[in-house]
Amino acid sequence: MIILDLVSQGLFSSDMNVLHDGLLLAKLQFSTWQEKSSITGSGRFYTVRKDGMLSDHFMLQEQGQILCDATMKSLWGRTVELDHDDVHYLLKWSGWGRRVNIFREELEFGSVYGKGFFDRDARAELSEELALPLETFMLWLAVLGWNRDAAAAG
Repeated sequence: MIILDLVSQGLFSSDMNVLHDGLLLAKLQFSTWQEKSSITGSGRFYTVRKDGMLSDHFMLQEQGQILCDATMKSLWGRTVELDHDDVHYLLKWSGWGRRVNIFREELEFGSVYGKGFFDRDARAELSEELALPLETFMLWLAVLGWNRDAAAAG
């Protein structure tokens, strides 16, 4: 199991730094208007694109090549289905809190959860076998869901 910390890049920013043992592993960047964004890590640049304005289908791309795609399956993004290399993953929000459980082929695989009630920072516990692009895409999707929840609440 690998433990990652998600640290907000600023008081009013949705962007997050992903740290492993205090070292910067990746940056999750969010676009305010279009829910398209970028992920940088290990010297590589990935884009996250939404498949149409009203769609809840997202694609992780590197230099125009689709690496992974995900679909939010409910109105507020409480469940996300993700397929990568013929493996099915599911991100499922636990109640109305900031906890997302991650399943691989229906077996629990990890989780992402908020560190505190008023703190925007979070922690992820994931299996070590995930590749960095997939790992950070899952984290990006979890934070996107939290951002949507916050926007709906107020």
